[in-house]
Amino acid sequence: MKQALSGKERAELHRALPEGFLQIDAAFHEHAGRLAQAAAGHDGELVAFYSYRLMDGCIRCHATYASGKFPGFGKPAGQGHRH
Repeated sequence: MKQALSGKERAELHRALPEGFLQIDAAFHEHAGRLAQAAAGHDGELVAFYSYRLMDGCIRCHATYASGKFPGFGKPAGQGHRH
């Protein structure tokens, strides 16, 4: 994973990825940047907020695009949202 992609490889990858994945990825990077800013500004409330947003993005992405690798992230069949 530490290998750098060439420009051509990066473009190919972006064409192959689903639009929903790209949206989640963009939000992830935005939230990571805002988390870094909040941490640099010693704003604990914003750090907690963006930590949550970052983790929520990880969970949504894994549940949607990697449920085979991470079956615990998927909802059990026939169960919707409940408290």
